[in-house]
Amino acid sequence: MLDRKQFLIIQKLVETQIISKQVLQESLTMTSRQVDYNLEKINDMLRLNKINVINYDGAFISVPEDAHDYMLTISSEVLDPDKYLFDRKERIDLLFLILINGGAVGINDLANVLDVSLSTMHKDLRELKTKLLSQNLKLNYQIGQGYQILGAEKDIRWHLAEIIVDRVSTDNYRMFKWFFNVVQGQDIQSYIKDISDKAHKLNISFVEDHKMQFIYTYVAELTRIREYPDYIPDSKVDYQKLKGTVEYKLAGQILHEESISNTNSIIYVTVLLLCTTIGGESKFNFDHQVFEYNRAFVKEFASLSGIDFINKEDIEKQIYTHFRSMYFRELFGFPINNPLTTQIKHVYSDVFVLVKRALLVLKDQIGSLPDSEVAFLTIHLLNFIYSENNVDDKKPVAAIVCQNGIATSTLLYLQLTNIFPEIEFLPPFKYEELKEKITSIDMIFSTFYRAKLFANNKPCFIVNPIMTPNEKNILIQKVHLLVNRRNALSLSSVINVVQKYVSDKNILDDIYNDLNITVNHSHNIMSNDKKVGLLDVINSDMLQLNVNANLPKEVIEIASRPLIDKNIITKSYVQKVLDRDYNNFIIAPGIALPHSAPLDGVKNIGMSITCLKYPCEFGDKFDGKVKYIFMLATIDNSTHLGILEDLMQIITDKNFFLCLQSGNKSEVIEYLKRTLS
Repeated sequence: MLDRKQFLIIQKLVETQIISKQVLQESLTMTSRQVDYNLEKINDMLRLNKINVINYDGAFISVPEDAHDYMLTISSEVLDPDKYLFDRKERIDLLFLILINGGAVGINDLANVLDVSLSTMHKDLRELKTKLLSQNLKLNYQIGQGYQILGAEKDIRWHLAEIIVDRVSTDNYRMFKWFFNVVQGQDIQSYIKDISDKAHKLNISFVEDHKMQFIYTYVAELTRIREYPDYIPDSKVDYQKLKGTVEYKLAGQILHEESISNTNSIIYVTVLLLCTTIGGESKFNFDHQVFEYNRAFVKEFASLSGIDFINKEDIEKQIYTHFRSMYFRELFGFPINNPLTTQIKHVYSDVFVLVKRALLVLKDQIGSLPDSEVAFLTIHLLNFIYSENNVDDKKPVAAIVCQNGIATSTLLYLQLTNIFPEIEFLPPFKYEELKEKITSIDMIFSTFYRAKLFANNKPCFIVNPIMTPNEKNILIQKVHLLVNRRNALSLSSVINVVQKYVSDKNILDDIYNDLNITVNHSHNIMSNDKKVGLLDVINSDMLQLNVNANLPKEVIEIASRPLIDKNIITKSYVQKVLDRDYNNFIIAPGIALPHSAPLDGVKNIGMSITCLKYPCEFGDKFDGKVKYIFMLATIDNSTHLGILEDLMQIITDKNFFLCLQSGNKSEVIEYLKRTLS
């Protein structure tokens, strides 16, 4: 039997028949010993079926054609317990699912259903007991009856949802199909089809993979919904208002199929739907206040970022597709997982910081949001911040597919259009739409693995939404082999030959790196442009301290002088700033960020800092009084975001304002160097 690690390796080898061991180790976070062990297990299976085995003796792994075809077949099969062995983490989650459905279960039955020894089951139960403590839950054992999980109904249901959300968001939910089919005796595919059809008829859409999160959570909780029909989570929400939503109608329809008509049960399933569905214009009557929160966030982000969005309505609608479900998740405490959060915070830190800051305007209404939600909003905004490449009819056409939406694929789109300007990339679309578009495309890029992607007779590449430099190198080499097949030679195939004569791994790595530079020297893998920060635009000439001014018009004109003197902006730019609503310039108590659009008279990127002796009345936002003015000049939607990222950092430090108030320019510059270098 194969376990999850072996299935993951098979998926990678289906994607590419020749791969570096090091790359495989890093992509699957396995050690060299783990990779060798699992490859040998796969080879045992191949030998049993009289198929040529995988070669992994050197630094590279190569898969024979017949082995590749066989692995493609088994990786597309529906999981069944005769072909798959659950790993420890999967067993712990499965134990939770089993023990919250149907009362106490004996240890022998648990061991039998999961096909493990009693000693292994004892260890798993001890680990589950420890894990449950952090969730305010208890693993209880009664002699003669067995094990069951005790705790508050909300904690039980939300922990179940958390397990499902985490696994579905990382495309790791084979175990659920097994649980529903084998343990529960439920045909999960029929639920998926029925709920999808009913949602479609009611014009209800889901956020990316949230449809599967909802369906799996709903089906897994059916036993508890029957057992505790009146449960609804504590909230300040007027639940009676939910009855006017299409989500309530859908909840009623799918529960009717289960002969459940309890109003509170319908309300509970409505809550699950509100936490996973997309917001849209047709729902504005019920969601008017939520949409106004969404609009306030977009307005605040525009103010903070200095970006003069032309299509604000389009941005508001796009952000609302995520904002609505985010609002209800925060309201009800429903779990969220964004596997890209860490990468977003690192690669797009400037936008992430501004999004997080902009959300403070709604702190009283929606509280403090987790970074995973902030990262999702960042992803949506990136599509509007960075421009798209022009289409060229002569280019090969590529599709970017995702499971049920475009948010994460937008990140991939931005990178791929930069890496491969010679390829026309269609805007990201849903996986379900691939079939109707397949004849018009030449290759496929996807953020998730599906065996069916490789059965379309089109080159298919599985990539991370945010790629490392090494991943970009490997992808370039793969793509260019296919695009220029007549005169291209695979870098991996060259190395595969070289390793027959060179055994030293360090020498092999050096050869690979040198060849890679030679083969791909003309391609811009990483932008060489250094991110522009505050230290790049601020010097003593850009500082004006202890300034006497009483009117906002006078303040803005004074703040503009250093930028005019250095030929960064024109006087017409200043007039455009003066024509705007000063209240929108206030980004925090006492702080203003006057700016206008790049086309209004900006010659170069820049910022000046002005500190007034006494506050000046700019409006009513944050009390309206401003003492610190950061005059901004931008040349596009993105180049200046690093400056604002630095600005968001220093305006949270009171020592910065003490430096400004001291009137000593050298002290201010030293502070900036010390803090931002």
